[in-house]
Amino acid sequence: MNQTMPSIKLFAAASFAALNALLYLLSDMFRWPMFSYFPATAELVWGWAPSNPDQGPAMYWYGWIATSMLASLLISAGMMMLPAQWIKKIPLSISWLVPTLLIPVLVYSLKYYWR
Repeated sequence: MNQTMPSIKLFAAASFAALNALLYLLSDMFRWPMFSYFPATAELVWGWAPSNPDQGPAMYWYGWIATSMLASLLISAGMMMLPAQWIKKIPLSISWLVPTLLIPVLVYSLKYYWR
């Protein structure tokens, strides 16, 4: 049991990194922030809230980070309960490969702000 613990810890870190990148991208593209923040009025609104002239522009980045962190933490914790044989078959390179492959997709998703 002691020999599998380092691999399980590495698997948890790798799966968290990959899931966090993927869930951040999904929360950005599908408008899933946990909350929206209006810095002009220092108001916090749960979920996605559109910008309006009274409150100024909304900031969604904090909500996207919170959504992706919480969801990836819960999913990674659930994945820790997988059998050790399954965990050993999943490559640890997902911790850098998935986020790297998602960078062009994230850049493309921000095309609205380029104009």
